[in-house]
Amino acid sequence: MSIAKIARLFLPVAAATLWFIVPLPSRAAGMKAEDVVAKHLDSLGTAQVRAAVKARVAQGTAQYKILVGGAGELDGKAVMVSQERKLQFMMKFPNNLYRGEQFIFDGDKVQVTTSTAQQTRSSFGQFVYLSRCDSAGRSAAG
Repeated sequence: MSIAKIARLFLPVAAATLWFIVPLPSRAAGMKAEDVVAKHLDSLGTAQVRAAVKARVAQGTAQYKILVGGAGELDGKAVMVSQERKLQFMMKFPNNLYRGEQFIFDGDKVQVTTSTAQQTRSSFGQFVYLSRCDSAGRSAAG
């Protein structure tokens, strides 16, 4: 999946989230969306500091739930690491049959690792693998 495709999916959700998170007095004070974004960016650091940061790491919990065709859930860990245009997203679960997912974007191509005991991709991993695009948005499936 290309960065542009991810951005197209993420930006509307982020904008809607900001609309509901920003307190009403801020909106009533005549703040524009650009002002809210600028204040948020400034809360992360000055423009010079943000420009100097080349890598980011985020980690937390992950939960896998079977919603259709069965029942069950797994709790595990999730990690996202980025460096400039490169990105790695990984979910790990303590299960021998389904170990989790790992998606890697090296700046040019998307890789999806195998995640099951049979050394195959999960249904989700296979969906991402077949849906991946190059940086120009052309399909790279195959």
